[in-house]
Amino acid sequence: MHTKICLSPDPFLNFKILHLNDINTAMKEKRTKIDSYHLVDFTEYGPDDAKETILLLHGYGEKAETIFRKLSSVLPSDVKIICPNGPFPMPKKTDEGFKMSYAWYFFDPIREQFFIDYDLPATLLQKFIKTQDLDQLPLTIIGYSQGGYLAPFVGQKLSNTTHVIGINCRFRYDMMNSEINFRLDAIHGAADNLVDPVKAHKSFNILKNKGIKGEFHIIEGEGHTLSNPIKKCLAKIIGS
Repeated sequence: MHTKICLSPDPFLNFKILHLNDINTAMKEKRTKIDSYHLVDFTEYGPDDAKETILLLHGYGEKAETIFRKLSSVLPSDVKIICPNGPFPMPKKTDEGFKMSYAWYFFDPIREQFFIDYDLPATLLQKFIKTQDLDQLPLTIIGYSQGGYLAPFVGQKLSNTTHVIGINCRFRYDMMNSEINFRLDAIHGAADNLVDPVKAHKSFNILKNKGIKGEFHIIEGEGHTLSNPIKKCLAKIIGS
């Protein structure tokens, strides 16, 4: 069994991290256009001369800024961090007006069929990375929930991908290309009631048996959230 237990008391490793009081001044909100018509709003952080890139992919019904703020404290400060919104807006009506959130694709879990599958957002992100001139730098992709499902498909479209990390998701080995040229790690809360950790582990082991490099990290007592124990495990993975 290829499982690594990450205990919540584990300390952060000694590597440079972002400081929350610097985020508001250093974080950049940007917009670019793909294929002359598709707008992509994204959050950017990090030095212009960075030698590596981290691409953050948010969950279903979330947005770029949310996952960036939740994970910023465990991300290295010397890399370029790019966090785009999903291509499909999901406005939510509130008493204060409409609150914007986004999706990467649409899947019916009852019928187990896609209305829009992984290929469209993966291709869009491939083009997006190229428009930002980041397709030559080593790329780590970190995806949470729906973004984690999508992450390896994006990784397979970009030859500079070196590492994909999925949080509280299941890697769809049955839909991925057979050749995976990057490290693939998974972090999953043992008490996740949205994405079954047992099924996720079985899927990961199928990929492991095909020769991928990586580990499945179980976080005991944690659910479908970006909790501190899950973030500590992420810090350990990207710091190793």
